[in-house]
Amino acid sequence: MLAIVLLASCVKDDFTPLTTPPPGLGGDTWAQDDIDKFIYDSLTVPFNVAVKYRWLPGQLDFPSDITPPDKDQVVPVLKGLLAVAYLPYTQQTGSTAFLRHYLPKTLELAGSAEYLPNGAKFLGQAEGGTSMLLYEVNTYSRLKKDSNTFKQTMHTMHHEFGHILHQNVLYPVAFKTISTGYTGNWYNISDAQARQMGFITSYAQAAPDEE
Repeated sequence: MLAIVLLASCVKDDFTPLTTPPPGLGGDTWAQDDIDKFIYDSLTVPFNVAVKYRWLPGQLDFPSDITPPDKDQVVPVLKGLLAVAYLPYTQQTGSTAFLRHYLPKTLELAGSAEYLPNGAKFLGQAEGGTSMLLYEVNTYSRLKKDSNTFKQTMHTMHHEFGHILHQNVLYPVAFKTISTGYTGNWYNISDAQARQMGFITSYAQAAPDEE
C-alpha cells in the first residue's frame, strides 16, 4: 500500500492594518446641526439628558422591525415632550433640579412602535433607570391633530418616569394587596371593564408595578 501525504505549507500574507475603524466601532462623529443644538440647549444643559435619534446598530430590540426616526419630527416631538411631560415637574418644584436628578441620562427615539405577538405595542420604555425610549416619533404630525393619541403617548412617558421614581423610592409592599385580578391578558380587557374592577386602565392589571 502506498500512502501519499500532502503537506500544506504556511504562507505568511502581508497584513495591512486599517487606518480607520469599521463603521459603528470607532466612536463615530458627525457634524453638529440645528437638531443637535436644540437638544443641547433644551435637554442636555438643563436636564443632563442626551438624546439618541440617529440610527445606531443594536440600539433597539431585535428581531423587532422598527422604523428609524424621521429627522424632521425630532425637534417637534421633543418640544411636545418638554411641554407636556417635563414642564409639570419644573412648575411644581420651581426648578429643573428634580428632573435633572431623577431623569435617565439617555432618551432614545424610534420612528415606529414595537409590536408584540399578542397584538399589543410598546409606546415607551424605561430601561433600568438609565434610559427612556419613546416610540412612534414619525407619527407626531398626526398625533398633534389626534389629541387622544397624543395624550396616550405623553401618558406613557409619565408612566415610564413613574417606574424610575418607584425604583428610587419603592411604594409600600402592602400596596400590592389592595387590588386583585392582575392578569397577563390585560390587553383583552377594556379600560371601562378594568375600572369596574378598581384599576385606572386595563394595563394597570398587568402587575402591581404597572398599576
